[in-house]
Amino acid sequence: MDPKALLALTAMALVFAALYVPFRKRISIVFPLIASCVAATLAGGFGVPFRYLVEGEFAYFYIVIVILSAVLFLQLIRDNGCLKSIVGILARKLSSHPVALLFVGVGLLYLPGMVTGLGVPGALGVGAILTPLFLAFGIPAAEVAALVTMGAMLGSVTGPVNIPAMIIAGGINMPFEGFGRILPAITIPLGIAATMILGLKRARKADPSKIASEFAASPTDVRGAKAFAPIVVVIALMLAVRVFPKAIPDIGTPFIFAIGSIVAVFCGAKINVWKSITGVLDGPILGIAALLLVSGVIVEVSTLTGIRGLLVVSSLSLPPSLIIIGAGLAIPLLGGTLTMLGSASILGLPFATALLGGNMIVVVASLSVLCALSQFVPPTAIVGQLSKNLAGLERYGPVLRKMAIPTGISIVYCVITLLCSKQIALLLGMR
Repeated sequence: MDPKALLALTAMALVFAALYVPFRKRISIVFPLIASCVAATLAGGFGVPFRYLVEGEFAYFYIVIVILSAVLFLQLIRDNGCLKSIVGILARKLSSHPVALLFVGVGLLYLPGMVTGLGVPGALGVGAILTPLFLAFGIPAAEVAALVTMGAMLGSVTGPVNIPAMIIAGGINMPFEGFGRILPAITIPLGIAATMILGLKRARKADPSKIASEFAASPTDVRGAKAFAPIVVVIALMLAVRVFPKAIPDIGTPFIFAIGSIVAVFCGAKINVWKSITGVLDGPILGIAALLLVSGVIVEVSTLTGIRGLLVVSSLSLPPSLIIIGAGLAIPLLGGTLTMLGSASILGLPFATALLGGNMIVVVASLSVLCALSQFVPPTAIVGQLSKNLAGLERYGPVLRKMAIPTGISIVYCVITLLCSKQIALLLGMR
C-alpha cells in the first residue's frame, strides 16, 4: 500500500469534512471539493499542480455543454407551451385510467436522461410538468419528489447514452457496445417497482374528473403537430445518426439540441429567447455544471496522487463476494460527494477491474446504475434537490425516507446482476 496515496486520501477527506460540515449552508460544495483536491496534492508531495487542476475542469466539459444545450431546449419548449400541451393531452386522454397515466408519466421522465445521460434534464423539464399531475392524484409531495427523482435517475442510465458506463468501459479498454438489452432489463423493472411503491396506491384512488379538470384544454394550448415538433426533431436526429451512420454524419448532441431549440422558437406561443436563456443561467444548472467540472478535477488529482490506484489495489485484494457488496454500498454513498461521473471513474473502474471474470457488459451496466443512484445522495443530491424544490418541500429529509425502499431494491437488484452476470448474459442472448 502506497503511504503517500493513503496520506493524500486522508488529507482530502479531512479537509472536505472540515470545510463542508460547518459551512455547508453558506458556501457551495464546490469550494470544499477544490480545497480537498489541493490538500491531497500537497500531502502527496506535488504542491499545487495548476496544470492538473485546469485539465481536470475540461475532462467533462463536453458533457457540461450537452447539459446546458439540453436544458435550454427543455426551457424553450416549456416557455412556448409545447411541453405543457403534451402533458395536457396525455392527461385528458388517460384521465379515466390514472394508473396508466402514472406509468406513462414515469416513462416520460426517462426520455431526457436517455438522450443526455443525466437525470437533471428529466427533473427540470418533464418533472416540472408532471409534479402537479402527480400531486393531483393525491400523492404526497415527498413521494412525488421521490418518484420524479427515481424516474429521472434511472432514465439517465437506460441508454443509448450512459455516461458512467462509457467512463468505466473506457477505463478498462472496452468498447461501449452491446448494452442495448441489459440496461433496460435493469432500469425498467426498477422503475416499475418504484412507481408501484411510491404512487400506485394513490393512483388507484385518484378522481378522474379532478385530473381532467386540472389539465383541461385552454385557448393558449399549442394545437396539433406543433406541440410535438421540437421533440420529434431532436429524437429523429439522434436516431438518424445512429441508424444511418454512413449516410448521416454525427453532428454532436449539443448541435442537435440547438436545432431542436430553433424549431421550438417557431412552435407554440411567442417567447423571448433571451429571457429563456437567462432563465436557464439563473437557475441551479450552473451550480450543477460547476460540480461536474470539479468532478474532473477530483479524477485528475486522484490519478496523480495514487488514490485511484490505491482503490484499485484494495478492491483486487478483497474476496469476490465482498467486492460486490462493497460496490453496492460504496458507489451510491460516496457518489453523493464525488457525483455520478466522479464515482464512475474513481470507484466504478476499480470495481470493474476486480470483476473481470464476469460478463463485462452486464458488470459495467450494473455498476453504472449504482453510480446513477448517487444523484439523490447528499451532500450533492443533484436530482433529489431539484425534485424536492419542484414539489414545494423545504426539507430534503422526507424525500430521503421515501427513497429508502426503492433504493434498497435497486441496490439488491444490481448486486444480483453482478453476482449472476454470466447467467443473465445467456438469458438475454448476449455474448
